[in-house]
Amino acid sequence: MASAPRGGDAMTRRLNCAAHTTSVRMDDPAAQCTPEIIQLRPGLAMLLMSGECQTAVHIPFEIECAPVSLCCNLTQRQRLTLNHGPVRTVLERPPGHGLLSWLPETRGVTEIAPGPIRGVSVHFSLPAFRELFGTTNPAFVDTHVPDCSVSRCGLLRQTAMTAQSRLVMEHILSCPFRDAMRRVYLEAKALELFTILLAELGPHPTAEAALSLREQEMIRAAHALLLARLENPPGLEDLARTTGLNRNKLNQGFKEIYGATAFALLRDARLCRARDLLRKTETNLSEIALAVGYNSQANFTTAYRRRFGHTPATIRRQKAVHPIPSAR
Repeated sequence: MASAPRGGDAMTRRLNCAAHTTSVRMDDPAAQCTPEIIQLRPGLAMLLMSGECQTAVHIPFEIECAPVSLCCNLTQRQRLTLNHGPVRTVLERPPGHGLLSWLPETRGVTEIAPGPIRGVSVHFSLPAFRELFGTTNPAFVDTHVPDCSVSRCGLLRQTAMTAQSRLVMEHILSCPFRDAMRRVYLEAKALELFTILLAELGPHPTAEAALSLREQEMIRAAHALLLARLENPPGLEDLARTTGLNRNKLNQGFKEIYGATAFALLRDARLCRARDLLRKTETNLSEIALAVGYNSQANFTTAYRRRFGHTPATIRRQKAVHPIPSAR
């Protein structure tokens, strides 16, 4: 159960998707953008944000058994910080982007900059999602959406919204109906928006057939080569020559198999390796930066903070307070 709001001025709003509950707490009563939560049907809820944020808004949330959610914002850059056990993820969402997520047993904070805000979120319980969209969906790539009791893995996928999805959002935020007719209208638009965004997030229906088995093997070999040479990785041209694939096919292959570009995968692997070195060794920060391919400690620190939400020095301070016992 989510913790109670802090202080008498805090506001609590709750999304109920069958047995799936998300508690949203707003701690800034000065912000004139209180979310409107609408229960459309069992297992389906919508959250609307429309108004003016006089100051920066922090919306803490706690999720027990997570819904499948789609969050879209037309204005205002948003920053999402997720704490899933010991793992922390920080995600920036620019205006005009949609975020598909499934985040069981997650705590976090959404931060919204001051100014006018217009956004829509749609939340499905897992049974409702399965009934409408099936047990798996191309937007999840090869990720199955299991029962909450089976797995604790999470899902985050973000994309820029198209003119079509923006138009549906405008229809939702300017709904001309009231009472029961409004709920029916918003339910239809919620399903339309979710369907459009799933299609935009998912791979092209022929993507799997676009790569032969040999090409898939070459892409995986290129990925392994990147991971083996984090401090001095081959460039895209070198990878193309090594695999015998052209640059376009190489880029296409990385996105289809791993869901990201070669550069994004390399950056993430470097920073995860750096985190291991920070935790398990006493190597200084400049040497760790060089070991994972950063020529500048400042650039390394900036990239690390964007990925994990804290600086490398934070890990060292934590180790000083709670040293890791040496193995015997």
